[in-house]
Order: sequence, then structure tokens, then C-alpha cells
Amino acid sequence: QMANSINSYWSTAGAFANTSGASFNGNLNVPRGNLSIGTTNATATLYVQGSAAAVVNTLVDGATVTPYFSQNNNFTITLAGNRTVANPVGATPGQSGTIYIVQDATGSRTLSWGNLWRFQGNTAPTLSTSANSVDMLVYAVRTTSNIACQLITNIG
Repeated sequence: QMANSINSYWSTAGAFANTSGASFNGNLNVPRGNLSIGTTNATATLYVQGSAAAVVNTLVDGATVTPYFSQNNNFTITLAGNRTVANPVGATPGQSGTIYIVQDATGSRTLSWGNLWRFQGNTAPTLSTSANSVDMLVYAVRTTSNIACQLITNIG
């Protein structure tokens, strides 16, 4: 039986339920599965008071770069040549994030995009081309076949 208040680190690999009135004052680790609060439906809204952050995952540079939206929301890539950004794997409607695009020391690298990436005016943007320049692509997944995005150029 779980106490009404847990004040230490607690980890679960299984499920626990019937914890009405429970208070967690430490770290709660759910290593797999979904975490639902207030519902058995894991698609419920989660509100956070205070700050929250998501890891910025480094994409593997290569002729074709594939972001795994099923694993991260935010990414960075340093371009060492002209590249294609493939359609992401595991996009979920409502998901949003950023992709930082960094030119290498040579610069003048270009990107082409898979057919699910949708840009303003239906035109793929032009990257900043100076050596070591940084652009930021912000995106929101509208449907699994439509990712709305905007490029903010020369941010650093």
C-alpha cells in the first residue's frame, strides 16, 4: 500500500492506480509507458507550474537527415554539405519544436525538404549562408501529413 505522501525518489516499471489524494514531493520516474494525470487516457493535457524544458537532440549529418519526432521535439544539425531533411518519423498532431540549423566553417550549405514540410507561400526558405551562421526552424505538426514551419534566419 502506498503512503499518502512520497518524499523521496520513486521509480516504477509497472502501473499504479487508486492513488487519490497522493502527494509526490520528490522525483517520479516512469521509465516506459505513458503518464496520465486525472485520467486513464494518456493523451490528457499536462500543465506545469514553473519551467519545463526538452532536450535538444543532435541530428546525424549525412546526405539525408531524418528527425525522429517520436523521440524528441527539439534538434540541432551542423551542415557539412548540401542536405535533404526527410519527412520526420513519428510525428504527432499538436507536437511542436525547433530545429537549429548551423552552417559549418565553410558555409553556403543548402537544404531541401521532404514533402510534409509546409512553408509560408509554399516555398522552402533560403538558409543563412555565412560560415558558422545559425538559423532556427520552428514547426508545429498539424496532421501526420502536414508540418507547418517557419525559418528564423541568422540568430547567432
